[in-house]
Amino acid sequence: MAKKISKKSLGYLIPTLLLIGGAFFLYYKTNVASGGFASGGFKSYGYFTGGKPASDLDVHTVRWHQHQGYERVVFDIYKYNGIFSDTPFIKADKTGHYQIGSEMQNSLELDGEVSGYRAFSAAFPSFAHSHMVKSIEVFPEDDGNYLFTMHLKRPVRYKVFSLKNPARIIIDLR
Repeated sequence: MAKKISKKSLGYLIPTLLLIGGAFFLYYKTNVASGGFASGGFKSYGYFTGGKPASDLDVHTVRWHQHQGYERVVFDIYKYNGIFSDTPFIKADKTGHYQIGSEMQNSLELDGEVSGYRAFSAAFPSFAHSHMVKSIEVFPEDDGNYLFTMHLKRPVRYKVFSLKNPARIIIDLR
């Protein structure tokens, strides 16, 4: 014989089911739909997007570091300070809009776009000792956009995020 469910139990059951459904949705959204299952936020394909619209920015320096288990490429973002200033570019507090990633799994390239930039003046570090990065190419577009391609030595999992004050775009490769 089936038992009747009390109204009080129903009051707890519906929010619990909604909470579980929401958790599954977020899990799907962050792991499956955005580039495969990623431990620690790393993806094998898909794009990372961030930042907000800005103007007069410059990727002023690019740094590369090798860490235990991963490599890191850092884009240091500066802001144009004016032609009559003692320092024409100063450290920015925001990154502008960016999108970085790959459409295909096991790709040997990561593609990126930064918007709101006056320049991409950085000299690239030597990647001779990198196990993952071969080189980076930059392609200026109009309207303050720059495209870039990071050529890889082998397929990698990657994670992209930004930091503020000073602004940096960080690409971790595993």
